Amino acid sequence: MNATAYNANLRPCAMRRLMNALIAVCLLLLLTSCATALPVAPLCPAVPAVLLNPVQAPELGTDPSWRDVALYAASMRSALHQCNVDKEQIRDWSARSAEQ
Repeated sequence: MNATAYNANLRPCAMRRLMNALIAVCLLLLLTSCATALPVAPLCPAVPAVLLNPVQAPELGTDPSWRDVALYAASMRSALHQCNVDKEQIRDWSARSAEQ
């Protein structure tokens, strides 16, 4: 028996019930597909550019004296301190932006 002959043999009331059941199943599937929320990635603002500027490393001359080596060590220590200050500022900025 083909599909058109099967549909012709159904009574109108049975056909209406079948259509209502199919519509209910489709609506149920549509509703359950929206039951869970899609995960949303948190927006992460960019780090201020002033905190990402490179710290210039001091250079030691080609024929350094002991005085030059001492000055070089002091300037390297100063550059390291500046890097640590920048990192601390980035941590502070990150904590402030996480609170908002």
